[in-house]
Amino acid sequence: MEEYSQAMGSSESIVITKASSSDLAAMEDICIKTADQGHNPLPERAFPQFLPAIWLTPYMTETRDATCLVAREAAHREHVVGYCISAWDAESFERNLRMAWYPKVRAHYAERMDDFTKADRALWNIMSRPATFSGDWVKRYPAETHIDILSEGRGFGLGRRLIESMEKELQRHGVRGFHLGVDPLNTNAQAFYEHLGLELLVPVSAGGPTYGRVLQE
Repeated sequence: MEEYSQAMGSSESIVITKASSSDLAAMEDICIKTADQGHNPLPERAFPQFLPAIWLTPYMTETRDATCLVAREAAHREHVVGYCISAWDAESFERNLRMAWYPKVRAHYAERMDDFTKADRALWNIMSRPATFSGDWVKRYPAETHIDILSEGRGFGLGRRLIESMEKELQRHGVRGFHLGVDPLNTNAQAFYEHLGLELLVPVSAGGPTYGRVLQE
């Protein structure tokens, strides 16, 4: 894909490229730092690594049917400020998580359960009893997408550019559409996706919100 660059302030710039394995540690750190509406979750979690284990790492390591983009400073390529990831077929991806990925993670940490905090146990329960996708909308919006940006990368239109770059990549692979879930308490993110014109697929009252967009019929 072509790199996208955009001015950040007066002297900095960022580029969007495909992620590589060398970016994973920085991406996992962003996943942790942006949890809970951007509030640092470290004080309440003994195992913050559960966050990327659910919402990032398997997209990079467990499937080839995924697109992972990173936004980084042009002058310091190792400094990642955000990412957007998408599994092309959410149903098959989630099936692989249930059958292979989550059992492996649980086995690795099973002997340390006495050290879990309340927040750790909530994430452990997600890995123990993962939700399954349901509804006709999944067929029309099959790709599951996540986006996370550090506070220093916000306010420059980067979120829009990451979404647009991901849409182009998904279209290139023939993906029909994508969806993304939002924390019900994260009203800023909800307003952002509505501003981008994404369709509300699942309201808060039904377990959402979940937004999406059709890319090709």
